Amino acid sequence: MRTTVAIETHLLKKARQAAMASRQTLSSLVQDSLRSYLSGKGAKEVKGTQKFVTFRGKGLQAGVNLDDTASLLDRMEGR
Repeated sequence: MRTTVAIETHLLKKARQAAMASRQTLSSLVQDSLRSYLSGKGAKEVKGTQKFVTFRGKGLQAGVNLDDTASLLDRMEGR
């Protein structure tokens, strides 16, 4: 299945280099890494509860749709 993810430039560069060094595709490297993480090898257990910080305000700005990830990314990146 195809999907789109946002990856920091320096992290993507390192991932591509690691994939080339291990003679595998970037997709294979990402899949292997996700499998490893999700199997618990890389997962960190969070103990206790997390407190979410909130701020006062009047809600969302006009035109912001939380269900549209692409437009949210465009807004955050100033596109």
